[in-house]
Amino acid sequence: MSLQPIATVDFVDRETADDGFAIVRASKDVVALTISLRANGDIEVFLGAADCQSLAEALFSASAIGRTHHEVKQTAADGITTLSWYATHLIFEAWIDVELEADPLCEDQVVLFRARDEGTAREFATRYGKAEQASYRNDRGQVVEWKFARCEAVEEAGPKPDNWGWEVASRFFRPSDAKTAQQAEEGRTQREQ
Repeated sequence: MSLQPIATVDFVDRETADDGFAIVRASKDVVALTISLRANGDIEVFLGAADCQSLAEALFSASAIGRTHHEVKQTAADGITTLSWYATHLIFEAWIDVELEADPLCEDQVVLFRARDEGTAREFATRYGKAEQASYRNDRGQVVEWKFARCEAVEEAGPKPDNWGWEVASRFFRPSDAKTAQQAEEGRTQREQ
């Protein structure tokens, strides 16, 4: 089942004050809802269209109980929790038939998260990376596994993005490519001097 990312929503659990996020993914017949709390783990459920609609209506109704439009706007303006946006660099490695090559094909995904601090953003990114691992058979019949290797960097993002937990860029590379590019740049600098 191939699920397309729809939205990621960050939140602070009102009972525990724990940072969390919800990821919504969907295919033609299924909506997947993942809810993750930093200290208390993850849960993922798969809903049919009717159940999803019922849940959405219930959440919408619950969010308006006892609150006026002005109260909802004031809560947002008060900034109950201060969250910043972070761009995280997630590194995935391609394993072929359960082996990692000496110079494997890698992917660097840039994914946005909103969190209290850099450490929390790194934790969210690590969970997200583990959830995004995938495997398939290539045209040669080999099993290709894209395994999450690490969260290589976390950088505070500039302007406030509209989406959270969405991949905004990615590139494929081999570790030797980075060395080659770095060596080429060093050689160019030496020739210019």
